[in-house]
Amino acid sequence: MADLRRYRSLLAGVERRARDLPWADQRPWRAKTHVEEAGGVVVVDLHDLNAGAARDAVRAVLAEEPDAGAVVFVHGRGRHSDGRGPVLHHVVGQELRKSGTGRIRALGPARVAWITDDRRAPGHVVGEWGCLWRLVFALLLLAMAVGLWAALFGP
Repeated sequence: MADLRRYRSLLAGVERRARDLPWADQRPWRAKTHVEEAGGVVVVDLHDLNAGAARDAVRAVLAEEPDAGAVVFVHGRGRHSDGRGPVLHHVVGQELRKSGTGRIRALGPARVAWITDDRRAPGHVVGEWGCLWRLVFALLLLAMAVGLWAALFGP
């Protein structure tokens, strides 16, 4: 929760800048609605920002490492980028690479995680398998081994 309050405060300048965007009346960008906590990490939704404001948002977040060990950026798929491809995806990637801190992990086609501490970041963000998935995988391997044994050596 401390990360959420801190990042919302850090992004107040981006919120002010977003008020001047041509679509701000229909789709306003507010830290209160576009910065939330989910799954133990802060999620910054860059939808409704242009490239410059999104760049400022990413830079503001990168200025302070998260206590949770990671932050997730939602950049979208670029459907509103006027044929230029996923503009916000490129902006986020450039800023994260340029910072040289932490590591970057794609979380699907429209989200990316900035991971600063694998030990503190939630497993679903760093790509760890949970205990249940490990058990399922082990049971599948065991079933395959039993099936192979039966096929090779008979009943």
